[in-house]
Amino acid sequence: MAAYLEHPARPTRLAGDEYLVFPDALNENATVWFAFEPDRWEGVLAVRITPDRARLVGVPLWTYGVNLGDVVEIVASAEGAPVAVRVVERSSNRTFRVVFQGTPPQEPDERWRDLVVDLEAKGCWFDVLRPDYLAISASVDQADAVEEYLHSRSEEGDFIYERSS
Repeated sequence: MAAYLEHPARPTRLAGDEYLVFPDALNENATVWFAFEPDRWEGVLAVRITPDRARLVGVPLWTYGVNLGDVVEIVASAEGAPVAVRVVERSSNRTFRVVFQGTPPQEPDERWRDLVVDLEAKGCWFDVLRPDYLAISASVDQADAVEEYLHSRSEEGDFIYERSS
């Protein structure tokens, strides 16, 4: 049986004392579906730019090879839902995923907020699925610095991370 995993939250980032929503995510959005494992689908927020093209305005949590801002070719599934066929235009963003391990040091689990604060200066966008699992989008010019930071924190045992693209 197929599993459909949708995360309709809009990516945000910290700017001083307030959270900003990714500007294109404020528009009318659609969910574009990506097959990422046999019988598993991820729904990522997107904005249609033509009948057969959409720009991703969500950060993929499970799908590899796509990033916030990429333009994908879409077709309608048998049920009518838009399904991504291929990337037709790459953005200059890179995606990372972070999973916090162990019991959170406080309740509720606020470790993800500390990460958002630490990466504020790098202009990253975040999609938080749960307090212990989030996706991060970094511009290509900040991606190496973000990865260095994440690697350092993972070496300290704070979390595990991966660079997905």
